[in-house]
Amino acid sequence: ERPADSSQMNAPIEAPSVGLYPTMSSGATTLDYFSNTAEKVTVRFVSDPGNELVEEHVYENLKEGKFQYDMSYLPPQRYYVQVYVKGKLVFNKRLRVVAPMNR
Repeated sequence: ERPADSSQMNAPIEAPSVGLYPTMSSGATTLDYFSNTAEKVTVRFVSDPGNELVEEHVYENLKEGKFQYDMSYLPPQRYYVQVYVKGKLVFNKRLRVVAPMNR
């Protein structure tokens, strides 16, 4: 009889479902979060290039939620939206902030 595979010894942590839309915006972007368990979740906006933290939000005991962030104050460029659960990166997506259209 073979020993159990080490990956079967610990129940795998279910990766949360994370959505970001729109990924190109002159104003608001929405983050949709859903997980089976409530955990400490950190959402970070990091400049690309430069890798500088421009905004951070910490949610204690977050299981699900929809969050809208206003990006209009940021200079037009690319940013990464990173979601950490208990300090572990689970989502890393590029967001492009564009200059508002003049009408």
